[in-house]
Amino acid sequence: MGGFLAYDGALAAGGPPDRWSDLGLDDAVGHLRAFDDGDWARLVERLPAAPAAWRARCAQTLSEADPDHALPLLLTLLQDEDPDVTEAAADSLASLAQDGATPTLDEVSRAALARLVARGGLAAGPAQRLLAHP
Repeated sequence: MGGFLAYDGALAAGGPPDRWSDLGLDDAVGHLRAFDDGDWARLVERLPAAPAAWRARCAQTLSEADPDHALPLLLTLLQDEDPDVTEAAADSLASLAQDGATPTLDEVSRAALARLVARGGLAAGPAQRLLAHP
């Protein structure tokens, strides 16, 4: 099994959070790095109906993906209703920006980042760094 199906399975796997951070994240990133255009299309289709935990894990892995594919998805996830998803998206966007990618932030994205800054917590720093970009 490879490509999107393997990635989907890695994101959907249950278990304690430590398992995700110790093993699942690297496994999912490995599958993500092997994506072809069809896999990216399947990810775009799956994203809106996926559970919040799946979307948050997806956002976490996208910091390791090709920015041309990852940035539009992360900007979408930044506007998610679930705070864990928006925090993960902001963190991944900041990571990609630090690596030289240039996310284009529209007013909606800037507003989502400003809400993260106002809320504080772990995502406030990455969100603030993104807002500092022109």
